[in-house]
Amino acid sequence: MRAPADLPINRRRSGRGRVVLFVALVVGFLLLTSVRGVATFVTDRMWFDSTGFVETFDTIVWARVGLGLGFTLLFAVLLWVDLSVAHRLAPVFRPASPEDEFLARYQDLVERRSQVVRIGVALGFGVITGAGMAARWNEYLLWANGRPFGQTDATYGLDIGFYVFDLPFYVVLADWAFASLVIMTLVTLGAYYLNGGIRLQAPSQRITPQVKAHLSFLLAMLALVKGVQYLLERYLLVYSNRSGIQAAGYTAVHVDEPALRLLALIALTAAVLLLVNVRRRGWVLPVVVVVLWAVVQLAAGSILPAAVQKWVVDPSQSTREAEYVAENIDATRQSYDLVLDDQLQLTPFDYDGSDDVGETRAALEANPETVRNIRLLDPEQVRSSFQKLQRQNQSYTFTDIDVDRYPLRLDEDTSASTAMLIGTRDLDRNGIPNPTWENLHIAYTHGYGVALAAANAVVGDGDPDFVVSNVPTEYSDAFEGRLDQPYVYYGNIAPTADDYVIVGASRDEIGYIEAGTEQTVVPNRYEGDGGVPIGSSFNQALFALRFADWNLFVSSFVGPDSQLLMHRDVANRVQSLAPLDGLVWDTDPYPVLVNGRIQFIVDGYTITDRYPNAQSLADVPGANMSRVVPERSGLNTDFNYVRNSVKAVVDAYDGTVNYYIWDEDDPILATYGAAFPDLFRPRSQMHSELQAHVRFPEDLFKVQTSLLATYHISDPSAFLQKSGAWSVANDPGSAPPKKDASGSQTVVSDTPIEPYYVLMNLPGEDQPEFVLIRPFVPVSGGSESTQKLTAFAVARTDGEHYGEIVVYQMPSPFSLDGPTLVNSSINNNETISEQITLLGQGGSNVTFGNMVLVPVNNSLLWVRPMYVTSDQFAQLKQVIVAWGTEIVMKPTLREALEELFGATEVQTLERPDSGDPTGQPQTDGGSPTGAEGLDRVAELLDEATALKQQADEALAGGKGLGEYQRLIDESNAKVAEAQQLLEDTPGTAGTPGTTTTSASVPPT
Repeated sequence: MRAPADLPINRRRSGRGRVVLFVALVVGFLLLTSVRGVATFVTDRMWFDSTGFVETFDTIVWARVGLGLGFTLLFAVLLWVDLSVAHRLAPVFRPASPEDEFLARYQDLVERRSQVVRIGVALGFGVITGAGMAARWNEYLLWANGRPFGQTDATYGLDIGFYVFDLPFYVVLADWAFASLVIMTLVTLGAYYLNGGIRLQAPSQRITPQVKAHLSFLLAMLALVKGVQYLLERYLLVYSNRSGIQAAGYTAVHVDEPALRLLALIALTAAVLLLVNVRRRGWVLPVVVVVLWAVVQLAAGSILPAAVQKWVVDPSQSTREAEYVAENIDATRQSYDLVLDDQLQLTPFDYDGSDDVGETRAALEANPETVRNIRLLDPEQVRSSFQKLQRQNQSYTFTDIDVDRYPLRLDEDTSASTAMLIGTRDLDRNGIPNPTWENLHIAYTHGYGVALAAANAVVGDGDPDFVVSNVPTEYSDAFEGRLDQPYVYYGNIAPTADDYVIVGASRDEIGYIEAGTEQTVVPNRYEGDGGVPIGSSFNQALFALRFADWNLFVSSFVGPDSQLLMHRDVANRVQSLAPLDGLVWDTDPYPVLVNGRIQFIVDGYTITDRYPNAQSLADVPGANMSRVVPERSGLNTDFNYVRNSVKAVVDAYDGTVNYYIWDEDDPILATYGAAFPDLFRPRSQMHSELQAHVRFPEDLFKVQTSLLATYHISDPSAFLQKSGAWSVANDPGSAPPKKDASGSQTVVSDTPIEPYYVLMNLPGEDQPEFVLIRPFVPVSGGSESTQKLTAFAVARTDGEHYGEIVVYQMPSPFSLDGPTLVNSSINNNETISEQITLLGQGGSNVTFGNMVLVPVNNSLLWVRPMYVTSDQFAQLKQVIVAWGTEIVMKPTLREALEELFGATEVQTLERPDSGDPTGQPQTDGGSPTGAEGLDRVAELLDEATALKQQADEALAGGKGLGEYQRLIDESNAKVAEAQQLLEDTPGTAGTPGTTTTSASVPPT
């Protein structure tokens, strides 16, 4: 047995050791965090420098530093002076109290270092207040560079620029001054407590007269600043929100405005009385001032306005608020670019209700471009087809499918602008095989090429007709463009914390993988300048710290010529390079093929919520911004002014970004241009081929049409009563409706219908235009009459008409069905319902595309494609056309039109055979003609329907499951035979031209 002296001693860690360890850990964490923060700052500047926008970065940094440092020093000096005064006014001797022992120790500790303590405290609080001002760099730059609007508000007659640029910064300054004075007052109270000027437990005098004088001065300054805030609040009344409008209304003008003037006067009086109290050094005067002030604030600032609104305004709203509603209507139209007879036209649609077959057929023949470009492929529905047929490799994905227009060869002598669907093969990080660091960041670095298909034609079993397709790229003879640089390093790539790739490494990238059994890998070397050089060990260490990824520092693949590409999502890229509060971005960047390269166009909006007397869409009663625009849209925020002022263009290969001024009359963009002179380029510098692909953005059109539903009304009384108000029509949904227990169709969707791009001749115009369309119905009340088409808005996109909105209003004597009623008629059509049932068998799903409104002269057509989805991708199978009360469904648009209007000379791009671009079906001598085959398909489907009905009757009649199953099997066999016949019949699918292809091998 061991002696006690030999036993190990259990030495407890001393308290000092634990403290040292804890402090070391905290210091280490703070050091690492600060070092990483410095690395992020430095690499950010390196990235801005590599993109050519380092001046933007420096301007923002210096604005932040200047504001932060300036207001830090200003507050520190003021607080130091204040604390120095408190130190000089400290009492030499005060009667003893229980607090004295603690305070004596404190004074012994800091007395010799009091100056250092005051400076330290002043700087500490100064940094806090200065940091808050540094964050207001955007308001400062707008104030310093503000440009006039050239328009005045109706309430005070001031230029709009005062409210947008000046007033916000004045409010920031006043708020900073008030908060700073509050902090100074509290710190001063603490200083007096510590130096003996305040003794809470003293038996006699608890606060010295000197302290009362000092506090009276500080309170006087607070009252003075509060008076300034009251005066500024007068101008904020133009954002009042009463009576359902955002404007300076009756109560604001007649009650709030005088009350704020009175409160400002009281604040000034209080400041004077408190300054008088500096000499009197009592409590009575300050208490009287504060009580009087509080009473007036409560009565004039809260009780009286509420009473006037309830008992005076609300009972006579149409008369009391008429003047101010008119001002709100005018300001809102101006702020959303909806001024009548300027950017907005309200025009009656020339519909006479005759629905004459001959006239409509003649109208169709007179508008061949409109008919030829009726959109049959819905981007949302056929994205799965793009994914299935054109993905080519699991490391690619089609994130989005967009609608644009390109010239397409119709025959040897004729080319015409045609609506097209386009999508880029973006890199899919989740699809990269064996996702090692090397594969994620060095081997798989990019997507490849585009898939481009006509929006009005299909091939085979209803698949998109691709005129640009495959890897490597192949082209239809109908498409004249070529893609010289197909690699997509920048695109629709969801940004992540480690979203970077390294190019110029010591190993090759995987350029693309050739289709086929061999799966040959074609290597690639990046030849662009779109990244940040990381050839030096120092740069590698900086980025390793930034991304917390030491592979960047130790990898042998990173060499002297390596570049790091980051911010590769185009939407994130344009936002990161121009991080301005008043410049936000559209939710849908779209690719275009220009000069052999892929370029992305991103729409930018200048916005503010400071436009006087204009309505914020978010404050419209019952409004929900997520129902207006997608949540990820830059417009999903609070604003009451918007312009599509910027078009950003991003090169998919090297990431070059150009910001083009699109609205040269926008004062907000002009102000940002003055603050950042090198950020924006003139519109004239945009290449003409790029300008040919510019679109009016969907997000802006959604906002404008949501407001137009009410703000097309000019009469204030009618506006308040919503008399004649519209609502954006409901989206009928993409799925066939379900039936309730009674057999009635149930509602599928109550979301607003999405606007859609089409290429068409507007009524009265002789040239096709690329436009956005959205229909309106009366404000919903639940009845069928509220689903009648009352108007439809068209946003023009091309040339000098860009941005113009034409609203075609239906003539009042006639009643035309809106999309919900048309959809209901389609679903209640017995023939169509049976076809949906049959086509939905065998694990397939039937879905619908967009309900497309087609105005042709003085006639209206509704066209809706129907898809069958199996094996996870959709194929176009039928086209439904509604005209008046007539509804037909046929395999092709041409057949549907001929069923309604008889034989026409109108050509469509459907189902041409190889070598025949006219759209007319041909025969091959061995199979039934298109017409014969389709007739036989109809017969087979009718027989299948009859057999299914017999099966139901057999089961109901008690003939047993065996007979029921036999009849069902026969019915399914008829459907299968019909489907096979559709595949074998020539002329049932086609292209807009000969589909021989030529390979374009990309550069390596």
